[in-house]
Amino acid sequence: MLEQLTSHAKGDGTQQLQSAPQSQSAPSDKTLAEPPRQKARKPQDDSPRLSEVIRLFTAEKRREGAWRPHEIAHNDFAYGELIKIVGDIRLSQFDGRVALKYKQHFLNAGKLAIPTINKRIGKVKNLLQWAAPYYGTQNPMQGITLKQKRHVRDQRKAVSDDMVRRLLIAARGQEKYEKTPFKRWLPFLGAYTGARIAELAQLYLDDLKLIDGYPCIHIQATQPYQSLKTPSSERIIPIHPRLIEEGFLVFAEARRTAGHTRLFPEIPAGNRRGFGHKPSLWFTKFRAKLGWGERETFHSLRHTVVTKLKRGGFSSELVAGLVGHSHGSITFDRYGKEYRVKDLISLIRAIDYDLDKTEAEQKTNKSLSEIGDIAMLDRL
Repeated sequence: MLEQLTSHAKGDGTQQLQSAPQSQSAPSDKTLAEPPRQKARKPQDDSPRLSEVIRLFTAEKRREGAWRPHEIAHNDFAYGELIKIVGDIRLSQFDGRVALKYKQHFLNAGKLAIPTINKRIGKVKNLLQWAAPYYGTQNPMQGITLKQKRHVRDQRKAVSDDMVRRLLIAARGQEKYEKTPFKRWLPFLGAYTGARIAELAQLYLDDLKLIDGYPCIHIQATQPYQSLKTPSSERIIPIHPRLIEEGFLVFAEARRTAGHTRLFPEIPAGNRRGFGHKPSLWFTKFRAKLGWGERETFHSLRHTVVTKLKRGGFSSELVAGLVGHSHGSITFDRYGKEYRVKDLISLIRAIDYDLDKTEAEQKTNKSLSEIGDIAMLDRL
């Protein structure tokens, strides 16, 4: 009996001794539980938002006087449009995908011409290029541009002398409407100077000058909201004898006497689309009433003048100087020194449409009578 008890006791002890290590080597789940891991924090993006970059950039350009008033309006519009398209994101977020979104917006809308889209892209490109050294960012707009293949059939073309005669005789009919004299004079000025519609629409009376004893038009950008397409656009144009015969100088003097400073004050200044916007809208409807086609625009008068002068045997350099085309490295300073007014008068006089041809005028009047009373044209 004693042996059994002793044996039983020994057996229990053995089991306890064997189970004890197992109890120590198998810790509970609570013992093995790891402390909760903290989520890795993303680096804080402290780059400025687009609106702030735009504010700093435009403020600097204004202080420098780098932009003319009309350019300020254009740029403010373009940068406001940028934020509407891509959002007021942080500068560091402006990557290639955002650049593509911006470009694609205009392509999908299909409302703007390729050159206009490229101008918008250029403004954003300049903004990002300015910001890059300050914030250590890239310029994903660099190298982005749209190419346009212009077919011959899509280009604006020169117009015939007969079409110009019809236009000018119709323009004479606008003289009775005193509140909009630009409708009377812009067609004549375009036909006898080859100047762009915006260049003519923005003229100040002080831009009409007597140079070497001859009345001239000085295409320049010295007054508020005036602008030039390129540096080579600044030039002197002798006033054509036909314009003088039509009474242009008398009209200009009457404007001055009335207290005006601009030749056509009825054309609004400060429009972000420029001085040429209002007269361009009018001319589009006006020319349609005269039977001009879609490719025959006010700019066609410019092509016509250039074509006439080149066919007249005048040098390309001289023609370029007169109409404000870039020609190599020609600038106004060089052009003004090389050619005096008397050298340019021969070019001006070569611009002739035989406006006094009786047969042509009768034909024109007949065509106009088929269209309707010319007074209707002013209601466009």
